[in-house]
Amino acid sequence: MDIDKLRARFPDENACRTFFEFIIWRSGRVCPHCDCSKSYR
Repeated sequence: MDIDKLRARFPDENACRTFFEFIIWRSGRVCPHCDCSKSYR
């Protein structure tokens, strides 16, 4: 992926964060240690 495609895919920091949160927590935020789903940013 070149820089132009990267900028188009992630126009700002929030778009990038949203993408990685989806990759990491596909079924919602869950602590890997205690399985707690109550978290905040």
